[in-house]
Amino acid sequence: MNPEYAEAYYNRGVAYGESGKVEEAIADYTKAVELNPESAEAYYNRGIAYGKSGKVEEAIADYTKAIELNPELKKFFDAK
Repeated sequence: MNPEYAEAYYNRGVAYGESGKVEEAIADYTKAVELNPESAEAYYNRGIAYGKSGKVEEAIADYTKAIELNPELKKFFDAK
């Protein structure tokens, strides 16, 4: 597995998310996570996309995993 591919999927997921294509973003973040399960950012952004699509349980699971991988992300949740 090439981490560069994970980054490519992650970046395309960001582009999809910014253009309102939530389901496409989720699919790309999922592929990024499959290729690089240590990508806290992919979990975090997929959590955002899940939240936008009303999939609250999935969003919480991804946020939890993102914080587990990178505790620094917790500050984004503490501020809310």
